[in-house]
Amino acid sequence: MTRDDRQALRWFREAAQQGDAVAGFNLGVLYASGRGAPRDEAQTAVWYRKAAEQNLPLAQLNLGLMYADGRGGLPRDPVQAVAWYRKAAEQNLPLAQLMLALSYATGRGAPRDDPQALHWFERAADSDLALAQYGLGMLHGAGRGVVRDLIKAHLWLSLAVSGGYVGAAQPLDVIANQMSEVDLNRARQLAREWQSSSSRASRPN
Repeated sequence: MTRDDRQALRWFREAAQQGDAVAGFNLGVLYASGRGAPRDEAQTAVWYRKAAEQNLPLAQLNLGLMYADGRGGLPRDPVQAVAWYRKAAEQNLPLAQLMLALSYATGRGAPRDDPQALHWFERAADSDLALAQYGLGMLHGAGRGVVRDLIKAHLWLSLAVSGGYVGAAQPLDVIANQMSEVDLNRARQLAREWQSSSSRASRPN
């Protein structure tokens, strides 16, 4: 650990003790990474919680992830994890929206609820998160929480592939093999429109 890291730890601690939520979150990050002090997940959890209780979305997400894994001396508690994901998701943090969608899609930490999964995948997909686009494509392809729509399934899976999620390639091929040439062309056109859109003001229909 460098002298700068130790100084950063001291400065963040001083600000966090005065109630600065961002400083508290950064202090948790330093303890998580072992920068400025020995790695200490218990201290990470303490400072993430302080910042999360001050309504900082990144801290809420990270605290949720720690509950999901049972780290930092916290119990493994998927229900608590979902509660913190929701707080961050409602503040428009895309990664928290993704985690909340996955929780509803899998029934981990909340009852399985496909319409809710669809809703939160849509919110995260609008921020170009490839894994959210994959989840959205899979729900449309299976008709989970929505009427089955192969054009939308192809659209979202192709965007996920373009976004770097290689796991979407195989289901994309499966969907494509079930589609007519007309529908394939429509899906590809929608994907081009999505990728060229600068505003993302509306989701393709």
